[in-house]
Amino acid sequence: SDEMDADPDAFLAASGWQKFGYLEKDGQYTCTIWRKELMTEGGKRSPTPQWMMTGDIAVAPAQFHALNVDIDNRPSWDATFEGARKEDEGEDGSSTLVWKSKWPWPFSPRLYRYRQIPLVLPASDTRAMLSLGLQEAGRKDDSSVRVTDYISLSCVKPNTPRQESSALQSRYCLYYYEDPRVGTSMPAWLERHVAESTLPKMVSNIVSAVSKYPPERLEKYKDVGLLKTGSSAASCTGGSLTGKKKEHDGAVSTVRVEDNTSPAKATTEEHPKRRRPPPYATPIVCQWFPTSS
Repeated sequence: SDEMDADPDAFLAASGWQKFGYLEKDGQYTCTIWRKELMTEGGKRSPTPQWMMTGDIAVAPAQFHALNVDIDNRPSWDATFEGARKEDEGEDGSSTLVWKSKWPWPFSPRLYRYRQIPLVLPASDTRAMLSLGLQEAGRKDDSSVRVTDYISLSCVKPNTPRQESSALQSRYCLYYYEDPRVGTSMPAWLERHVAESTLPKMVSNIVSAVSKYPPERLEKYKDVGLLKTGSSAASCTGGSLTGKKKEHDGAVSTVRVEDNTSPAKATTEEHPKRRRPPPYATPIVCQWFPTSS
């Protein structure tokens, strides 16, 4: 949106987000960390908050996108990555992934099963990635804690050249929520660890990884999720996240976004042979998607 482009800090603050921290490394990246409570059914507070990161980064959108799509290369730059496998893959690059992530001691690793949906809008060189936790039990791999309530949405696009940050080629935005099943509330020290270490480290690691990333792999993965001519670009209308609707419907039964003016509802009951909707994303990130390709 124009408001987000003009003044992201003011736009997010007006939408109920609280600035949690800020990090930067000269010539490599800037990272503003935002936090917002998630209210579930009955006005109850989720045990974990929603997170958002915004900033500029010294990598091209194609490089940022390829590194996130290429799971075989992930161990070379992501210390929290313990392994992943693809259960299936669509012609458009979407896939069902089982992902194992390392957590700080004394917590066990977390195991995620989610639908990953990439999107590339060539006219604007914008790239996005939506990951939605799947609610089915799936195959139990080990003693890792299963995380089903999970959603992340990232978007990266070329930055407007500015004299003070000419090396920062792209602007990025990452929305993230999960319930890692640590009890009724996440310990304060763990929340701070996630906000100050886990999330921003991903940004700095991507900058470092780009210089070592093989050109042939970049060429292979940079356009995964390319929006074909004649397709509808991602848009944000009527409070719903749309675009690649067929893939979304195959991943979850219902996808909604949080209404900033009233508490979002969350499904908490288990339904045999039925997928529960994932947690509710914020429409703020959706406004980063162009309305047409």
